[in-house]
Amino acid sequence: YTMVENCRLHGIDPLAYLTDVMPRLVDREEGADVSDLLPRQWKAAHGAGGGGCTRSGAYTQAPLD
Repeated sequence: YTMVENCRLHGIDPLAYLTDVMPRLVDREEGADVSDLLPRQWKAAHGAGGGGCTRSGAYTQAPLD
């Protein structure tokens, strides 16, 4: 799966996820553990506020911190 598909699989708005994660990824040192930035762990850390997929398939955007 791609990161976008993983987001969808976990009910996360891909745009909200990537907007939050990409700057964090860039700030990490080379070789640093990034497992906390994977969609499942990211969603757990952000709770229900991560945005989600509605039944119609349209994504809702949660405010970013």
